[in-house]
Amino acid sequence: MAWGDDSDGQANVPTGLSNVIAIAAGDYFGLALQDNGTVVAWGDDSYGQTNVPTGLSNVVAIAAGAYFGLALQDNGTVVAWGDDSDGQTNVPTGLTNVMAVAAGGYHAIAVFNNGSPFITREPATGFAYSGATALLSIGVAGAPPLSYQWKFNGTDLAGATNALLILTNVQTTRSSVYSVEVGNSFGTASSDDATLTVGNSAPIIVDQPAGQAAALGGNAAFAMAATGSLPVLGYQWQFNGSSIAGAIQATLSLTNVTALNVGNYRVEISNAFGITISSNAPLNLRPLNDIFANRITITGSSNTVTGSNEFATNEPGEPDLANNPGSHLVWWTWTAPANGLVTVSTPGSSFDTLLAVYTGSTVANLTLVASDDDDSSSLAGLVTFIGAAGTNYQIAVDGYDGAIGTIVLTVSQSLPGPPIIAVPLQNQTVDLGGCVTFSIAAAGLGPFSYEWLKNGVSISGATQTNFTIDILQVSDAATYSVIVSNPYGSVTNSANLRLVAGPPNDAFVNAITLTGPSQIVTGTNVGATKEPGEPDHGGNAGGHSVWWTWTAPANRSVTLDTTGRSFETLLAVYTGSVVSNLTLVANDDGQGGYRTYLGSHVAFTANAGVVYKIAVDGYDGASGSIVLNAQLSGVAPSNNLLISSGKHLANGQFQLTVTDGITGQSYTLLASTNLVQWVPVSVFISTNSPMVIYDPMAASFKQRFYKIGP
Repeated sequence: MAWGDDSDGQANVPTGLSNVIAIAAGDYFGLALQDNGTVVAWGDDSYGQTNVPTGLSNVVAIAAGAYFGLALQDNGTVVAWGDDSDGQTNVPTGLTNVMAVAAGGYHAIAVFNNGSPFITREPATGFAYSGATALLSIGVAGAPPLSYQWKFNGTDLAGATNALLILTNVQTTRSSVYSVEVGNSFGTASSDDATLTVGNSAPIIVDQPAGQAAALGGNAAFAMAATGSLPVLGYQWQFNGSSIAGAIQATLSLTNVTALNVGNYRVEISNAFGITISSNAPLNLRPLNDIFANRITITGSSNTVTGSNEFATNEPGEPDLANNPGSHLVWWTWTAPANGLVTVSTPGSSFDTLLAVYTGSTVANLTLVASDDDDSSSLAGLVTFIGAAGTNYQIAVDGYDGAIGTIVLTVSQSLPGPPIIAVPLQNQTVDLGGCVTFSIAAAGLGPFSYEWLKNGVSISGATQTNFTIDILQVSDAATYSVIVSNPYGSVTNSANLRLVAGPPNDAFVNAITLTGPSQIVTGTNVGATKEPGEPDHGGNAGGHSVWWTWTAPANRSVTLDTTGRSFETLLAVYTGSVVSNLTLVANDDGQGGYRTYLGSHVAFTANAGVVYKIAVDGYDGASGSIVLNAQLSGVAPSNNLLISSGKHLANGQFQLTVTDGITGQSYTLLASTNLVQWVPVSVFISTNSPMVIYDPMAASFKQRFYKIGP
């Protein structure tokens, strides 16, 4: 027996391995020494450690290293195999007279003497039932040839001159002490005493006959295994407690099984010391349609049949129904008498069913038509599909996670008729200028055709399953319908479209006019749209733009920002009179550094009489409340404004004192970390007195440079 980690099969002992007298374990493999002097190995063979050398025999001891094996033979020589990365399997030349071996992870050790016999494994005390065969063995190393003499109660046993002592038909009189004397030209060695006990016992059943299910007309076989005293005087198999004439062998075979064979089978075993009766082994019949080749035929356009999947099995190549392995699958076949919608279901079944329908003539080459795993509380499976006249459909039923019971299976086909609306149209509410798509899904017997209508009037060219309006106008608010037709009729389905108006300055031509020296205006871009040909403001696609317009009364510097907005904005200023043919003056995507803090920010020098178009949009399509701060009263930039002092404040801000400048002039404080890239920090109006300006983000940088700009 082996247990634990079996990642390389090291705990998977070879089937049938017996008569083992010694074991050894490497890192991921195992070795076993049998009483016939041969070695069996299993598990990881990455270094050949389970590839036992061909012909290896007369082994009396074994050892296992990390990835190699050792065997000590009875002639005192050592055989090694497997990993030799450190010379661990390179047995020293001339190594003989070895008495014992051992293995480390990557090295081997041998103990040797002058060649005289050395017992590596003593004979073991054992037990045998009377009449059986008893075996006693010994492991010896030494210079060959070796001689053996087994003793019984200290007296030589005639002919017992091998390493293995075989005692046949042992009786209780053979219970006693056994030993063996081993000799060669260098001397002799005597083993320890080993006690063999022989007992009398009635038959003992160690493997009871197993219950099974057989196919109608098939075969069944029952077998058992027993121990106890020999000889067995007789076997008598019984059916439902009564003896079966002529069934007096260790096994029972039944052919051409019918319902009359269903029942309990057991065997009575006797020897000189008693009678033992096995447990009952039931025989059941598998359903006739357990295998695909024996599927039961369902006839007619509508029919209900019953059956069972109890004792059914899965044959090779059989599919998993609805991706569940099941394990008790049965089959029916049905030929569609006409074209039409087919429903297959299992209502009234006593268990949670798996249901599937296929086409195909062999179990290994089926094409799925429909399936259902019955994960609802009703437990009944249901599938629908369009059946084609003359097509053979293979219907499979199994139990969810191996469930079994009574099956009620119903197949029905509807006569051809008009389409069925499987997914109807949905009422929709969309922003003015947005996009809308109506979709329909139909079931039934095709081919289908589609006709879309607006307020009952056919829409030219609208003949697909979907109908889309890309840019919604006020006139698009209406009731939309679709007529779905097949050769057997038609059906109509309708839905309403409601439009939501956008902001008043959504369109470029409806831009709101800005006046005066400075303003803070508010608005929203919720529900706004992007017009055809409109540019990407700030280099971002946006999607919800609104517009303002301003005419410069004189040459002057202008600053605009969106501080106070509720979302990340895009801000751009253009000249031009058509939305698809504008010239960019300034723009900002509102992302990164102080622009994220202040919102979007632009500054430019306006020319007298020029009309400027101002656009605000949402970064990546964002929308919300807009605050547009417009400083429109500045003049051309002046160079006489000075930063007279600066100091760090405890709250992390940097305070600057600014003097001079032109009273009423708008200025911008800009900051940089490399004197190349400058970002706006604050916009202020110059006064006659020194002005204190703050950089609230100064603590976030190792160094900052400042300058005054327009």
